[in-house]
Amino acid sequence: MTIQYSRVVVAGVLFVLMAARQAPAQMIQIDEFPASPPPIGPNDAGGGITVGPDKNIWFANYSRQSIGRITPDVGNIAATVVEFPTSKRPLDVVGVPGTSGGVVWFTELEDKIGEIVPAAPNAISESPLLTPFWPASWLCTTPNGDVWATDTYNGIYQITPAPTFGTPPTVTSYTVPSIPVGGLLLLPAPTKITLGPDGNLWFTEEAADRIGRALLTNPNQINTFPIPPAPGLPAANPDGITTGPDGNLWFTEQQRDMIGRITPSGSNAIKEFGGLTPGSEPFDMAAGSDGGLWFTEVNASYIGRIDPNPPNAVTEYPIPSGGKALDIVGGPDGNLWFTEQSGDRVGRVRLKFLVEHGRRQRIFVPNNYVYPHFASILGDLVYVPAKTTFAVLGMVASGVTYLATIGNGAAAEAVWNASTRGDYAITPDMIRRNITPRFVGSSFVATSQTVDARFLPLVSRGPLVVAAPVAIRAPKKGAKRGR
Repeated sequence: MTIQYSRVVVAGVLFVLMAARQAPAQMIQIDEFPASPPPIGPNDAGGGITVGPDKNIWFANYSRQSIGRITPDVGNIAATVVEFPTSKRPLDVVGVPGTSGGVVWFTELEDKIGEIVPAAPNAISESPLLTPFWPASWLCTTPNGDVWATDTYNGIYQITPAPTFGTPPTVTSYTVPSIPVGGLLLLPAPTKITLGPDGNLWFTEEAADRIGRALLTNPNQINTFPIPPAPGLPAANPDGITTGPDGNLWFTEQQRDMIGRITPSGSNAIKEFGGLTPGSEPFDMAAGSDGGLWFTEVNASYIGRIDPNPPNAVTEYPIPSGGKALDIVGGPDGNLWFTEQSGDRVGRVRLKFLVEHGRRQRIFVPNNYVYPHFASILGDLVYVPAKTTFAVLGMVASGVTYLATIGNGAAAEAVWNASTRGDYAITPDMIRRNITPRFVGSSFVATSQTVDARFLPLVSRGPLVVAAPVAIRAPKKGAKRGR
């Protein structure tokens, strides 16, 4: 009888394992690195981020008043961080290739633009703009080497570099149409700008709730496309914009917590996609090497991804430190890089895939129903008692720490958090490797800090650790809208 029972059990286990169908799963890892050499301040805020002509990652360090550089694809990335001081606070950066190694251009909110030469990074040149009270903000570049910037109020700048480094560039301003409101004019507040798949310039208008297009061959010809109002929803306040792998323009809607899409030709139809965490406020967006569109959420500790293909599922991945990301860019290493609004950190979304014969293949993991549940139950027989015991001992150790340090509450709380936080059970999503189990919780005692920047909201700090995805959502019903 015992032998027959054993055979049934073995047969059942083999059946479960054989039935575990291999399905694709998007696997990522988020790492965070210091954005500047020590000392690092809790309020040190990042700005824009770009890939330089030297294939390094360059970013604006707003509150530290500097431009930073970090080298991807090396063993000790943190050791490659270099900081170059600027005369005023930089907001955005963009890399422009060139015969002499190229240039990284940057904007300064206090009415200046600047350039830095990667081949001689101590060489920085800064020039005033035409209108000192209408500063340039976000940047993009065009194939002829010109740099384009939005001016934060009602226009875009064309910046044509001079042949000689250090000579001020030629700056031309083009006005974006304002909106008449009650006898007054509402300034459109152009925000992010990009070169579209049609060869024209596309930008978001945060205050006007529009997407704008300027013909590259005639920038005075500017067309605007209103985002349709939605009953029961606030204004969209579009921010980030980029070209997707489907040949459309994709953009974020910060106040609606949605992602938008506009076709660059024909009817210029706009559609909106939901599924994001309420109140997350998506800001910037970039295309990933995996075929997805990735975005930051300035009011939530997530990096998000939307599939450009139906059903346009949204996935959100937690930032390990609890920091809030601002700007994001696709890196030369196939990963995504982003800046954070405080804590002086730069993050990397590491896309894990197998490369075989020049083709990119996703990693495959068991992803059906039976096997993950069966494995999680077995794992919990050991994990749950171990985690519970660890938490109880940690509570005792926290009290001992408080007494031993003569009332140091922060030290005691760090011990308490490390032991009582974390996961108390193995879940099926952990078996699928969609979530990384954490036996030891974060020991960091979080605090909120206000960043001295006109576009950066309230943020919080956290430790430098690693995380994995938490949620996959399909768009909410009724979220798609067309014109």
